[in-house]
Amino acid sequence: MSDPMNDDPIMPDDDDARDDILAAELGLGLLSGDALTQAQRRARIDRTFGERVEDWDMRFAQMTDDIAPVVRPKALFRKIKNEAYPDSSKRLWQQLGVLPAVLSAGAAGLVLIFAIQFGGLMQQGGPTPTFTANLAAQDRSIVVAAVFVEDSGSLFVEW
Repeated sequence: MSDPMNDDPIMPDDDDARDDILAAELGLGLLSGDALTQAQRRARIDRTFGERVEDWDMRFAQMTDDIAPVVRPKALFRKIKNEAYPDSSKRLWQQLGVLPAVLSAGAAGLVLIFAIQFGGLMQQGGPTPTFTANLAAQDRSIVVAAVFVEDSGSLFVEW
């Protein structure tokens, strides 16, 4: 008497039955590795075997016709993650929350605006000129100003 709990595969003796089982396994996605590659290749090349695979695909598809689609709950992934990894640490932005992050960004923006507006008041004055000269035509049609800074050895001329 055979053992009903035995995991040994039951292989029929005739080729038609074996092809039918192989086509069903391919249709269910049970094959892997070389067996999958060979079965897919055979389904493309062997018309009879390809029709068997197509027949099994149709049978399996008809089994699901009466099953109504189910929309997953919104928080399902988070629940699964929390149950699978209960001790995992949260990221910094998750620990802080949204409100403190927005307030921090606002404060940084205010500091930046303040620095841009009033930063010019904190700068030291430019170099102190050692000599200055202004030359102008009698009718003031042209005016030339020159400044010499002895510390840097620079001469600035403007007209």
